[in-house]
Amino acid sequence: YFYLSTPSNPNYTYQWNGPSGNPGDYFSPSTNNDAWGSMPPGTTGQYIFTVTVTDINTGCKATDYICVTF
Repeated sequence: YFYLSTPSNPNYTYQWNGPSGNPGDYFSPSTNNDAWGSMPPGTTGQYIFTVTVTDINTGCKATDYICVTF
């Protein structure tokens, strides 16, 4: 397991995604400011994960990328 986090703000929503683009493949939960992720046993290599933060008042979105090496 691994843990990723971004600062919490009640005016924002969060969506964590992994290499497949399907959040349920990697994160539980995938819609908090922090998320526990998992990869299949024996996974090696470098993977890019993203978090998209949306301001619920303005609809503005920002996406950040996180590189993780297993």
